[in-house]
Amino acid sequence: MRTFISINAPQQIGDHLVAIQQTIAKNNSQTNIKWVEPENFHICLQFLGNLSELEINNLADRLGHIIRFIPFKLRLTNIDCFPNHFEPRVIVINAEEPTGKLFILQKQIRNFLLARKYQLDLKPFKPHLTLGRLKYQTSFLNLPKQIERLEFDVHLIDLMKSELTKYGPIYQSITQYGE
Repeated sequence: MRTFISINAPQQIGDHLVAIQQTIAKNNSQTNIKWVEPENFHICLQFLGNLSELEINNLADRLGHIIRFIPFKLRLTNIDCFPNHFEPRVIVINAEEPTGKLFILQKQIRNFLLARKYQLDLKPFKPHLTLGRLKYQTSFLNLPKQIERLEFDVHLIDLMKSELTKYGPIYQSITQYGE
């Protein structure tokens, strides 16, 4: 089962993100973009890949002992593209947390998993929330230069499972950690 650890966006933030998706779609009507569904908005702290039911159960119990954090405020800052603006494949909103708590939490989770021999993608952590994926490569996207200030409090971290379907992924929380 595909699994990951994430911060899920609250519904009120999701409503704003849908409006941003609609603006981008209107300004790029010739571009074929697969939009993320509002209930799937999240910031991935660590992708784990395919794990068995037994591995997930063991991990869920162990994570409960290490995910201890003081709630923090997360700010969504600007619209960006991966891998870059010249060859956009994914449209994202970057996230920041100025006190460093987000990076400490992510590093704590990654180190815990590496110590237990999980095979992880070791790219530097760049906190972001995915808005959509381009179905075909394009060399230009008309993206808003600024977005309204969006912030939310992070009280929970989720261990998630993902089922890929022909209609898109279905995410489900396995366990929550935090308050």
